[in-house]
Amino acid sequence: MPDTTLRTPAGEVAAYLALPAGQGPWPGVVVLHELLGLNADIRAQADRFAARGYVALAPDLFSFRRPKAVCVLAAFRALGKRSGPAFDAIEAARAALAARADATGRVGVIGFCMGGAYAFAAAMSASAPLPSSAVIQACASSAFLVVRPW
Repeated sequence: MPDTTLRTPAGEVAAYLALPAGQGPWPGVVVLHELLGLNADIRAQADRFAARGYVALAPDLFSFRRPKAVCVLAAFRALGKRSGPAFDAIEAARAALAARADATGRVGVIGFCMGGAYAFAAAMSASAPLPSSAVIQACASSAFLVVRPW
């Protein structure tokens, strides 16, 4: 599946797109990585969602053309404020999925470890248009799945 980029106010962000086989429309899911970044494991998670009928998009929250240590520090600061480049990347991923011709417009978000905190915060943000959500935490895999019909 292809690597792609997303445009955000802070610049372009790398991302991984996994597509289901067959004809859509499909629901979407934003897949958020752990502290290790957008690696083979997160790509495999996105592929698993695609195999189950989701258009999965995993933005690299550390790809803002800065040293990784600076990106990690900025990501944790943004998490505390619930705003910043990482949240812009998550919103860009959500918007890209919602706008796809092969998608239903419904988008969820899942995060692994650090990404779980982002998933929860993004789903609960004041900018999200709908008031309800469900949060599922899978302790064995350190994953948070937040289902919110954005």
